[in-house]
Amino acid sequence: MKPVVTEHESPLPALQARSRRTVEALTAAAFELLTTVAFEDLAIGDVVERAGSSTGSFYARFPSKDDFLFHLADRLLKDQLAPLAAEALSAEKHVRASLKLRTHSAIAFIGESFVRHRAILRPVTLMMHTTKDQRLRALAVTFNGPVHRAFKQLILAAPEIRETVRITRAVDNVIQ
Repeated sequence: MKPVVTEHESPLPALQARSRRTVEALTAAAFELLTTVAFEDLAIGDVVERAGSSTGSFYARFPSKDDFLFHLADRLLKDQLAPLAAEALSAEKHVRASLKLRTHSAIAFIGESFVRHRAILRPVTLMMHTTKDQRLRALAVTFNGPVHRAFKQLILAAPEIRETVRITRAVDNVIQ
């Protein structure tokens, strides 16, 4: 028998759709709680209560609190910070800006993002320095790579740098 799909549900069997809703509810609850409490102080019981779920349901999806942190960091970086970084560090946005203003803008974005999302980014950063879990390193590379490339493009597009880059490339061509 084919499951009935409403306009808001994905065309998945009910068990999978319910599982996704549970993960979304747990994620949303954690993000809400993390506005007032550090991740280290976040109680799984509080997350499941706010999500309207159960502890068993939580641990069926996330074997540990660290796994949940990885999930939250992944969602934060991919869904929220990466698009914001691409927009904030866009060279087109800073067409007439000086190198100093471009650098200030990039550093301000990074600092503000860290402060706003400190509850997740701080424990992730600490874990990266103490764990051999390659998922965290891969996540950082996945996020940092595009941010670094955008920052490089932003800097290289500055009027003061363009002339230097043009001269450097001309010298490089003569040397080769």
